[in-house]
Amino acid sequence: RHRHRRRDRQQDAHEILTQIFQAMWRDLRGRGKDQFRGLLWVDETQTTACQRSSCHYSSPSFHDPSSIISLPIDGANSVSEALRRYGLPQLMESNTMCSGCNNRGCVTTTFSLSRPPQVLFLQLKRFVYDPQSGEEDKVRAAVRIDKTLRVGSVTYDFAGAIVHLGPDIERGHYVTVAKCADDEYRCFNDAWRPRVVTWDDVKRQCEFDAYILVFQRTATNLAAVAEPSRPALPTQW
Repeated sequence: RHRHRRRDRQQDAHEILTQIFQAMWRDLRGRGKDQFRGLLWVDETQTTACQRSSCHYSSPSFHDPSSIISLPIDGANSVSEALRRYGLPQLMESNTMCSGCNNRGCVTTTFSLSRPPQVLFLQLKRFVYDPQSGEEDKVRAAVRIDKTLRVGSVTYDFAGAIVHLGPDIERGHYVTVAKCADDEYRCFNDAWRPRVVTWDDVKRQCEFDAYILVFQRTATNLAAVAEPSRPALPTQW
């Protein structure tokens, strides 16, 4: 059992998923790592720049390979809108100093994605730290789930979601909705047997509570990235 996990409190699905990916990466060797990169890794690039007209300093880009992209949802009414806003310059904290002119409050940061993976994991940032209470409050803003999603020139189809039902990160219940091999959507909840649901059901379930979203490249056969000596991966989740 992981030393940070407690049986008497709810665990963060994003944290556990990250730990699983990290363990997979550690255990893989050679070609397995290349396949992992192609299947799950996306290059997240961060660039900072000064907005003062007399400076316009721009820092070198920082590349961070990641398996899960965290999306702020403030002001976004859909996942595609959250992705669009993710790529816009964001003003950094007021105490951030520009390395070019040494002024504060004028530095922006911009994120961009390159080398889209076969399977795209997105975390909607629904939990915000409250310094007064010392807890992470849940943001139940409505975010429409897109059935298809464009990332640059790549089109993705919705494959599944981890949904958090509850008031905050330490209380509640996780359920999963997924598109299965028979093209039916199903809800998986340990309170009852899996059941078939409609796309409208999926949208209603996810709109206020979706936490982790999974998208798969359109018309992609994942068998191409499976080990030749092992069974092929399923084409749908």
